[in-house]
Amino acid sequence: MSGILEGKRVLISGVLLESSIAFHAAKQAQEQGAEIILTAFPRPTLTERIAKKLPKPTKVIELDVTNDEHLARLADVVGEELGAWTVSCTPSGSRPRTRSAATS
Repeated sequence: MSGILEGKRVLISGVLLESSIAFHAAKQAQEQGAEIILTAFPRPTLTERIAKKLPKPTKVIELDVTNDEHLARLADVVGEELGAWTVSCTPSGSRPRTRSAATS
C-alpha cells in the first residue's frame, strides 16, 4: 500500500525532541512514503540521535538560515541525496522546556 506522500521528497527542520511537532511530521512523512532529509542547528548531533527513532534512516544536515554559506549549499546537499525536494516543512510551536527561576 502506498501513502499519500509516495515519491515526494521532504526537507524538515526543527526535529529536536521525540515529542516535537517536527519529529511527528517526519515520522508521518516516512510512513506515507516520502523520502526525507532533516536540517539541524545549532546541535546536529542532537537531531541525529532523535532521527534514529524514525522508521527509516535519514540524513541530517547542518543548516543555519542566518548563514549565507549554509543557504548557498543547501540545494546542492539536498540534490545529492534526493535529487530535489518537493516539500519543505518547518513546524513551529515546540521547544525544549527549561526550568524557570521560580521553581529552582
